[in-house]
Amino acid sequence: MEYGELTYKGAVYPWHCDHMNHMNVMWYVGKFDEATWAFFANIGLSPSMLRESNRGMAALDQQIS
Repeated sequence: MEYGELTYKGAVYPWHCDHMNHMNVMWYVGKFDEATWAFFANIGLSPSMLRESNRGMAALDQQIS
């Protein structure tokens, strides 16, 4: 993977937005989770590889600012 390569592309739907028409914070974690799995797949950490090697992932800390 080259630096700056796109790892995720998604959409923000109207129901993701708050009264100021900004994506509400509650949706950030889901979008980052989707991007993380795309990044992992790009570097070879696919769900099938994790299953076959009897390994898993856990988010231990999340900080949003």
